[in-house]
Formats: sequence, C-alpha cells, structure tokens
Amino acid sequence: MLKDKISALPKLELCSGRPWSASNKQSKLCNYKSDITDKIHKLITASFIICLFSSGLFAKEHPVRIKAEVSAHEITIGDDLVYSLTLEYPAGYMFVPPDFENVLGGFEIRKQAILPVKNKGGFFFAKYRISRYIFNITSFNAGEQKISSFTAVFMNESGDAKELPVPEITIIVNPVKESSQDQGDIRDIKPPLSLGINLLLMLITAFLLAAGIYIYFLMNKKPETVQEQAIEEEKLSPEEIALQKLQELLAKDLIKAGLVKEFYIELSEIVRMYLSEKHSVFVIERTTDEVCRDLKKIVEKKKLAEIKEFLEECDMVKFAKYIPDQIEVNADVEKARQIIQQSD
Repeated sequence: MLKDKISALPKLELCSGRPWSASNKQSKLCNYKSDITDKIHKLITASFIICLFSSGLFAKEHPVRIKAEVSAHEITIGDDLVYSLTLEYPAGYMFVPPDFENVLGGFEIRKQAILPVKNKGGFFFAKYRISRYIFNITSFNAGEQKISSFTAVFMNESGDAKELPVPEITIIVNPVKESSQDQGDIRDIKPPLSLGINLLLMLITAFLLAAGIYIYFLMNKKPETVQEQAIEEEKLSPEEIALQKLQELLAKDLIKAGLVKEFYIELSEIVRMYLSEKHSVFVIERTTDEVCRDLKKIVEKKKLAEIKEFLEECDMVKFAKYIPDQIEVNADVEKARQIIQQSD
C-alpha cells in the first residue's frame, strides 16, 4: 500500500542530473546560480591578474631619465643662479652622487639642498624613484663659465650599474655695468712729478736728519721688559686696534696711487680681523657667506646685514675687478668705521 503511494509521487531532478522528483522551474534556477558563481570566479581571477601587472611584477624595467637645468643662462657677477638636477631611475637602484664641488668648480656654492627620494608608479610595489639636487651658486669671474659634464651612475644591490652622461651647461657671466655718471667721474692717473736735483738733495738731507734723530732716541730710550710690553698691548681694545690700523691704511694713500684693489684687500682684512677678535670667529681664507653664517647667532640681524653688505662690496673690488669712484671709497671707509664703533 505504502509502496504504491510512493511510486505515484512525481520524480525530482537535481542540478547534478541525478533523478529526483522536481519541477522544471527549480532545475533552471539551479543552473542560473551555477552560472553566476562561475562569472564571479572569472572576475576575481581577472582582477588579480590586473593587480599583478599594475604592481610591476610583469612590467618592463623603468628607463633612466635625467634633467639638468639652470634658472638662467646669463647673469651678472655676484648674482644668484639655481642649478637643479632631477633623476628618474628604476626601483631597486641607488644614485651614486658625483663630486659636485668639482662639477661646479667655476662657481661658488652658496647653498645646496638634497630632496628626499620619492617612490613612484605601481600598485603594490614602487616602479621607479625620483631624486633631486638643488644648488644656489654664483660666480665672480666674467665671461663664459661652464658647469662640467659628468656621468650619472646608478647601482643596485647585486652590483649592476646603469650609467648616463649629463651634458655640460654654459653660463655667460657679465661684468657690472657702470653708469654714465660713474664713467665721467673716473679720471686718468696722473704721472709722477719729476724731481729736480735741488729738491732731491733736500729730501735726502731731511731723511738723514730724521734717521739720526730716530737713532738718538732709540739709543737713549729705556728698554721695556717683555711684561711691560704685554701690559701695554692688553690696554688696547679690538676697536682701538682696528681704528688705528684704519688710520694707517688711509695714510698710505693707496687710492691716489691707483692701488684700489690693494686698498680694499687691507680694508676688508681690518674689519675681518676686528670681527675675529671681537666675536671669536674664524675668518682666515673663508668666504663672506661663511663668516656671516658664524656671526648669525652672535650679531643682531640689522647689524649682520650691514656687515655682509660691506664685505660683499669689498669682494666686488677684490674679485670682480670693479673700480669704485672716490665717493664710493669714502662711503666704504665710513661703513668700516661704523661697524667697528657700533658692533655689539
């Protein structure tokens, strides 16, 4: 009886094809779900492959690119110039910097900056790197000055190297232009006056007389002990020593003799030695920027600007062959005297 009832039930079929009793509608629904599952699997697989390609695992190695440029190809003596070097190279490599002081040998480096290395490209892993070097430079030599060419070298951990030449850059450095007023104030140096025989004899006589008086006082002068001389030197302050040397320089009349450069060398050294004694800073064979950098923490901002302006004006005459007129010379002497008398 029970067997007859079971046999009377309709047959069902699963999606696998095994015989069960089910309607045709249920079979179609199962097939639809199976198709959706297959499509999801394919979409996940395709997304994974795209990520691998974007991450750079299957990508070609990034090429090396170098960009060397300057802010201007023509400047005036003493003007600032910006030289920048941008390098783009494959990830896994490291840039080996050259001797930039040798590359920029014809220029004075006033300031330099090395920007942090940036990693670029790729989804999971960096594809390439970017390094950048920036230099603020100047020149006190007129004419064509060159930033030398060099070979940029990139190394990886395995010791493999990539090299690419960086071309040289030519900079035109123009001298300081003189105004028409300055040109009109410059006069030719007068030739020395010829001395007559009588005047020459008078000068020789005066010299012998002065030498005799000097020798007489020298022989009759009570000799000072070393201790007395040391005490006498200690009495002079740095200001007094500097002002005394300034008066001795003016007494030489180097400007009238046409020795303008020599005059400014001594004038600059007097102020530099005063600053060294007064503030205990090292000035021998150092640039103006280096001296002012040491004074920055000691001297107030306004006074430091006056010192820097004075030293740079002296540098223009010493290194740039600039010839100032008498008004400028007098002004520079007065600036030196104010720096000595008013320095903290």
